[in-house]
Amino acid sequence: MYQSSSAQRGQGPAAPRGESPVAVIGAGIAGAWQALLFAQAGHEVTLHERSDAAMTQSTSTWAGGMLAPWCEAETSEPVISRLGIRSLELWRAHFPDTPFNGSLVVAHARDRSDFERAADRVLMAIPDGS
Repeated sequence: MYQSSSAQRGQGPAAPRGESPVAVIGAGIAGAWQALLFAQAGHEVTLHERSDAAMTQSTSTWAGGMLAPWCEAETSEPVISRLGIRSLELWRAHFPDTPFNGSLVVAHARDRSDFERAADRVLMAIPDGS
């Protein structure tokens, strides 16, 4: 359920422990993902977003995302790679029909040229060129 930020906190009676509804703040890719997982687990979920119902101000409207844990390992802390690898496992589990051939990149059509340039750089960096 989408709900704008104009809603008031504390409305309605409290649910019994263990049956509490879940509130997720922010309908960007991370917030939407968490809301989906809670809803699939049977929880009542309210997704709060400061933007309008079209979510024109959510982060996912302005930027895509990339899961490249092995690339990240070169310049980041080990936890970043571990979390990235786990994220790839979750994507595979929840979207089994999505092709995975290395890194997972999600981008808007308007970012196609940036995506293609980055893909060319990555392909050139692979030793066997495949």
